[in-house]
Amino acid sequence: MKKEYFKNEVRRLLAGYSDEDIEKALEFYEEAIDDRMEDGMGEDEAVAAVGTPEEVARQIQMDQPLSKLVKQKVKEKEGMSTGKLVAIILTSPFWLPLAIVALTFVFVFVVVIMSLLFAALIVVGSLIAAAAGAILAGLVSVAFGGGFGSVISIGAAMVLLGIGILLIIPAKAISKGSVKLIGRFMRWIKHFFVK
Repeated sequence: MKKEYFKNEVRRLLAGYSDEDIEKALEFYEEAIDDRMEDGMGEDEAVAAVGTPEEVARQIQMDQPLSKLVKQKVKEKEGMSTGKLVAIILTSPFWLPLAIVALTFVFVFVVVIMSLLFAALIVVGSLIAAAAGAILAGLVSVAFGGGFGSVISIGAAMVLLGIGILLIIPAKAISKGSVKLIGRFMRWIKHFFVK
């Protein structure tokens, strides 16, 4: 398949999307084809290596923000026939509560994941801050003749500080995992809006 035919097919499959978005995405694929051709591949081979027009169009759609995908779906529905509109209105007592439950589920899922993220960060931060404060208080106490109890509290605070520092690694992993999980969840939602 020739590069120009490939690009025209992708444009046709993405009809309705803004020309700017399509051209921006096609620049990437055109560059990938050109790079492969510079490496010695033939034009047909280079085009085949980036994927079929259908695969590329789907990937471009999946890379769009969710808000653009929703707007695109709404645009597609604007030319709806009267019969379809009546059917949607008449069936709304069935699908509207389900849509509300689905949106609530999405909201709760994101809130729970974000809560886990913040909880992990707050626990680690609090542990480190409390340990640092206890060390400082112990040093002040020792300076003013606090005795053996002050030295023990400094030692205990150092142990807590060490634990807090060690917990930075799992907290960082939880943070990355939370962001990845939300990203995957949003990609899953996008599948409902991509043809």
